[in-house]
Amino acid sequence: MSVINKVLKDLDKRQQTAVDENGAVNTTEAFVTPKVQFHSQLQPESTSGSAMGANRGLFIALVMIITMLILGFMLYQQGKQLQNLQPLAEHNLQSKADTSNASAKVTIAQQETENNITEAEIKASDQLAGAELKESDLNKSKLNETDANQQSKLANVELVNVALAEQQDIVVSEPASLSAEAKAVTQHQTLVEPEAVKVADKTADVKVHFAQHRRSSSSATVANVNQKGHMAVKEVTLTNEQLAKKKFDAAEVAEQQQKIDQAIKNYYEALVLQPSMHQARKQLAALYYSVNNLGRAEQILAQGVSLFPEEVELAILKAKVQIAAFSPNKALNTLSEIDDNSEWARDKWMLQSDIAQQEGQFALAEAAYRSLLSIEPSQARWWMGLAYALDSQQQYPQAADAYRKAMSYRGLSTGAMTYIEQRLIQLGGSQ
Repeated sequence: MSVINKVLKDLDKRQQTAVDENGAVNTTEAFVTPKVQFHSQLQPESTSGSAMGANRGLFIALVMIITMLILGFMLYQQGKQLQNLQPLAEHNLQSKADTSNASAKVTIAQQETENNITEAEIKASDQLAGAELKESDLNKSKLNETDANQQSKLANVELVNVALAEQQDIVVSEPASLSAEAKAVTQHQTLVEPEAVKVADKTADVKVHFAQHRRSSSSATVANVNQKGHMAVKEVTLTNEQLAKKKFDAAEVAEQQQKIDQAIKNYYEALVLQPSMHQARKQLAALYYSVNNLGRAEQILAQGVSLFPEEVELAILKAKVQIAAFSPNKALNTLSEIDDNSEWARDKWMLQSDIAQQEGQFALAEAAYRSLLSIEPSQARWWMGLAYALDSQQQYPQAADAYRKAMSYRGLSTGAMTYIEQRLIQLGGSQ
């Protein structure tokens, strides 16, 4: 109530002020009771709330309508796409069917073409077979000529001996795979001749096509082939001797090309196939000697001496290898097994005299020089060697005679002549 009273007093003051200003208002007038109006503040709020609810409902309705429109448009598009895909699938199926039919037709056409080609190839192969037979005959005649040439090579044994004696430096060992491959060659002894292999290589493609088309061609085509004849490949079985000859030839080629390892391998395989191929054994030993594998060279030659004692040259070569390996006693034992009546006796005595003189076995050296003088009495160096052997055994008169004999023949060097003259003076036998 105090608030109302304050309001009323305030109104009175305002009225009095207004009257004073106008000067026309009567102050005695009766008091006018003001009318107070109360306005509710809840009414505007309820009105705005109802408006907001209406707006919200309208918004939701619009959203729902838009969503339905979008879904409907999407469904329409999907249906339209399905309608478009259906004829395309039908078209693909039709095209696949057409393609399969076309490929079947092409396959049939190819088969017919192959059958036609088969007949032409059969005729060509028959003609080629005749040409191959003629070429094979020519190649066989060439083989015979090659064999004759090889036999002439085997006659040059002395040249191999000289080459072996002159070679000095070496360093290789036998390849590890040598023995295994040689055994494989021994087990498989059925090969085709080189000429037949060349012929087969030239016509391999024709023969393959020929065999394939014969299986796939019709019965009528096979009947025509039987009437014309057929081709047959025969396997040629070579003997060990023939296989060894092939290996020997390959080794000679490799040696000429300075392929030492390959040459050693081929010579070794030739010996495995035919141990009596002495030329291959000597060549193999020479190659081992040239690469300083003296132990292997001696082993190869020792096998030959054991298997073929009549081959005296192998013993001579073995002794030379032993000398090169600084085994003089072994060399003397090897030489002692050689008969003095052998055609290699001269080489035996020459080696014996040198080794015995170097080893201080002067009696053996004397015997060797006397044997040499029995076949070459005018050789000055044999007389000087004998004189030195006698001189070393303190047989001075005989030594002086031998020295004088040596001076009576030509062939001594100036240094040797000087030594003989001085030695004769010392022996008191100078004239």
